[in-house]
Amino acid sequence: MNLSSVNYWSALAAAIVSYVISFFWYSPILFGDIWLAYRDLGAGPSIGVYLPIPFALDIALFFVVAVITACFANALGYRGLGGAFVLSLWLGGGILATSMVAGYLFLALPWQVGAIDLALVYLRMFVFCLFACLWVKKDTAKH
Repeated sequence: MNLSSVNYWSALAAAIVSYVISFFWYSPILFGDIWLAYRDLGAGPSIGVYLPIPFALDIALFFVVAVITACFANALGYRGLGGAFVLSLWLGGGILATSMVAGYLFLALPWQVGAIDLALVYLRMFVFCLFACLWVKKDTAKH
């Protein structure tokens, strides 16, 4: 895997977009209330709890995942929307989702919690793959 083939601006953009998606995913606008109810956690923390240190940590972690995803996309030659979809199936569905399901089964969490979390993990992986496959450094775009 060649780190010089990674478009770091693309990775940063993917990290930020993934954070924004996650923020809204677990907010009351989308699935936050449902997720909290099935986790039996009651009312969630205020929005201020998420900023600024966890925000920076999430962005940094998402950036690492985006860089690794770009390395895979470049090494395997995945490009375009179709490449992003196939790569996200391999990484998001094949690796992340299967390992998460084992954890949810072990913890005996309600399936609804797992479904909400797994859908987000796949969506974020698709975003990472999309940025990696569409926003490619010119010197590495061979396909």
